[in-house]
Amino acid sequence: MQKIRVWDSKVLSDVFVLLQQMQTGIEQLVNKTGAQSLADLPNSMIPTEKLYEITLCYELMYSRLLEYDLLTTGNTKQSSMLH
Repeated sequence: MQKIRVWDSKVLSDVFVLLQQMQTGIEQLVNKTGAQSLADLPNSMIPTEKLYEITLCYELMYSRLLEYDLLTTGNTKQSSMLH
């Protein structure tokens, strides 16, 4: 399988950072409002619950791309082993 081109990897990486910020913002909003579930949060153009699911799916996909060494990121792959 061929690696994703460097410029495409940059776009994926930039979107990953943006979605991580969204995910953190949603989690902070849950803590701030004391909402019992994501469905209790106010919606934007996309229901907040669905937006959060999108961030989780993208995070999983991005992790798999890194795991299978399909992205060219310029960073060394992090080991899950502690030394």
